Amino acid sequence: MAYRDLQSFLKHLEETGGELIRITEELSPCLELTAVLKRIGGEDGPAVLFERISGFKDFQVAGNVLGTKKRLAMAMGVAEADLEEEYLERRQRLLDPEQVKTGPVKEVIKKKDVDLTKDIPNVVHHAKDAGGYFSAGVLITKDIETGVQSMGIHRLQIQGKDRLGVLLHSPPLSEYFAKAEAAGKPLDCAVACGVDPNILSAAVAKGGMTTDKMALAGGLSAEPVKVVRGETVDINVPAFAEVVVEGRLLPNVRVEEGPFGESTGYYLTYQSPVIEVTAITRRKKAIFEIIEPWGMEGEVLGYLGYGSEMVRQLKELVPNMVAFHLIPHTCSSHAVASVNDRGRRDARRLLYLILTLFPGVKKATVVDTDVNIYDPYEVEWAVATRFQADRDLIVLHDVPGLGIDPSSRKGRSSKIGMDATIPGDEPEKFEKIWVNEESDKKAKEILGKYLRA
Repeated sequence: MAYRDLQSFLKHLEETGGELIRITEELSPCLELTAVLKRIGGEDGPAVLFERISGFKDFQVAGNVLGTKKRLAMAMGVAEADLEEEYLERRQRLLDPEQVKTGPVKEVIKKKDVDLTKDIPNVVHHAKDAGGYFSAGVLITKDIETGVQSMGIHRLQIQGKDRLGVLLHSPPLSEYFAKAEAAGKPLDCAVACGVDPNILSAAVAKGGMTTDKMALAGGLSAEPVKVVRGETVDINVPAFAEVVVEGRLLPNVRVEEGPFGESTGYYLTYQSPVIEVTAITRRKKAIFEIIEPWGMEGEVLGYLGYGSEMVRQLKELVPNMVAFHLIPHTCSSHAVASVNDRGRRDARRLLYLILTLFPGVKKATVVDTDVNIYDPYEVEWAVATRFQADRDLIVLHDVPGLGIDPSSRKGRSSKIGMDATIPGDEPEKFEKIWVNEESDKKAKEILGKYLRA
């Protein structure tokens, strides 16, 4: 089942039971929304709809919408166990967006006296943030040479009535802007907030996307995304978005953007480009979506967007790799992979590939298949009992790293890889203790009677 907008997806989550909670108390957009999300945003935390926002009677706010793999799978209409395989398959079945004349996002159109501080919720996430930010805004723009449109999730700071500062580190949008700036031209853009969940997933996709990511969103939904032309810019935007902010990226203009509490868990400040806002369109009763920085939703989205692509690349290069996992709460910088018995000899090569092919990964561990890579205790157990630093440690110096890692040196980093597979000289020493399948099955059945909620 495809969800053409955020509202229909939230309705489904509520009907499913346990996947959405509504908060009816009036809350301030300054700190209080994020405080709630930080309390409930664990690995199984529900989506949240804040119904009353101080100072913004025409808005609700949604958070943690895609905070679990289960909800990502629900958005695509697949079983959670099939999510990664289905995602990679649908990435190959792109569906171009469908142009329509209008849509719900045009119910309110404002081109004059635009005021970002009053016209949309000015959400401040952390105590020392410089101001309100879009944390789930999908920035859309196009290549001035090819006309190809694309999108990505970039943090955007409200810097006044008609100004947004934008952290623009990631391609393809950073490349599009670089071309326009080199030509001395402003670049039309739009920010869509509150979109079909598969648009959000497509926006963070990496791995050589050379076409409009809106076509990927259509592929993920198995249904074309309906788009409508902007009011003041030559950009197609989702017709069923909740809010769209239109504007132009100004060439050769930089402002201090930040501090902002980033997904690394620290406050970061940059000299960033500026968007001059030209219009705001929205629904009459709109839902402003936010992603809690340094929360599970960003981690889950990141894993689908580029973790699954990592799996595809690595399995092509190391067929004996069985599974791969990006460890939560590490900003996707810590990875663990498992290999089968034949793959132990590939462990060091796999470590080098993980650390060099993916700049954001800073620490990688390889284990055997008897270790549950999704259980951090088991991974640490394997390191504690199968790894020796003088024999099994890899250290890489001065290689490309994660740009928002505050410990990096101008985007350069040092990395480590740990081979925690069973050593080959005395494998009999490393048999993992257990009961047996029959006993385990019986224990599970018995406990099911006592531990039901």
